[in-house]
Amino acid sequence: MRRPPRRTRRSGFTLVELLVVIVIIGVLSALLLPAITGAMRTAKNATVTGEINTLAQALAAFKEKYGDYPPSRIMLNENGFYQLNASETAQINNMISSGNGTGGADITYAELARRSMSYMRKFFPKVALSTNSSAPVFGSSSTVWYDFNGNGVFDQDNSGSDGYFGYILEGDECLTFFLGGVPLNTGTNAAPIWSMSGLGRLPTNPFSNNLNNGNTMYNGNRLPPLFEFKNERLRDKDDPTKDDITSGATRFPSYYDPLATDAPYAYFSAYGGEKFDPNDCNFAPRNSSGVQAGAERDDAGAGPILRGIKVTFPVGSGTPPSRLSISAPPNPYHSSPTFKPGITTPANENDFTPTTQWHKGSSFQIISPGADGLYGLGGAYMPTAPTKMPPDLGAVSGTTDSAVRNRENDNLTNFVGGRLD
Repeated sequence: MRRPPRRTRRSGFTLVELLVVIVIIGVLSALLLPAITGAMRTAKNATVTGEINTLAQALAAFKEKYGDYPPSRIMLNENGFYQLNASETAQINNMISSGNGTGGADITYAELARRSMSYMRKFFPKVALSTNSSAPVFGSSSTVWYDFNGNGVFDQDNSGSDGYFGYILEGDECLTFFLGGVPLNTGTNAAPIWSMSGLGRLPTNPFSNNLNNGNTMYNGNRLPPLFEFKNERLRDKDDPTKDDITSGATRFPSYYDPLATDAPYAYFSAYGGEKFDPNDCNFAPRNSSGVQAGAERDDAGAGPILRGIKVTFPVGSGTPPSRLSISAPPNPYHSSPTFKPGITTPANENDFTPTTQWHKGSSFQIISPGADGLYGLGGAYMPTAPTKMPPDLGAVSGTTDSAVRNRENDNLTNFVGGRLD
């Protein structure tokens, strides 16, 4: 009797089976990838939120030590001079304007000088300051000065030839300066390598540098920074081709957000209560000839985008109405409607809401632009309303587009425990 032939065992998968497996793997990947991506995004956001909270704690420690929170815009001159009276009506001339020339009012030069001197005297009562241009604290040949930028060079500015006397630090620079002390650049102007060296312990001059190169301003006996800045994220957003005070260089680093590699944390002080100044963080100033400097644009590519925000600071007069600041992103947040009911086009001061209820109105706001690196318009943020960030009828340069406001969905702040959306 003949036996049936023995079947050979199959050694592999058929093409159909392989295709089925590939399809199953693809489906599983499609289901799992958003969850993995979302978990990674949540973890990164939690890291930034934690760092913002740590910065807030450092600011509270600063207030405990020095009597108040740091301002978010300040004028510093290394010879100790403050011009208080010469520019009572002159507005700070780096206020930005839109692509069609629409501009907005800023505080006056004298107002900023008075504010700066007031805070410096509060924080450092034994530091000598002068309001007399012919008799500043330090003369032109001084071997001791206030080395605010820590470069070991006496960068006095007693002429005001560029419209200013000294440096003007914006909110992001104020954050690093007051929490980190005098900056130290061990690189070059074109390729700086920054660290924060704290303040010197000498009460009459805590702004000595940390350059041990035989310079008379060296002081190795220093107070540590109130916040441990990561050196690799300290960057100077100013023009690296400008290396001295008379050419417009500021040479102070900002602390850049780990989510957005090209945007620093924005810092706005409330100046003791309900006095936020949107122009404290103008990251895209316009020069006198109207040249743009990298501001956020609207969806059509025009710009920079601007927002009109009601403020309590005296911000000039004219069009738009007084006490209205038109500023580019970033801007602080409030929970008030911009205009009174029924007003679609503001014509005068009475069209605006009488008061602005700011978030963190007695302390400060810290704002991260999130992963997209875009701050968005700022202004109205109403967490309990159907539309948390409504378009602003009074905004200019195309900013009523709701998609522009959507840029703020991933923003992180010290007054919301997560994304703004």
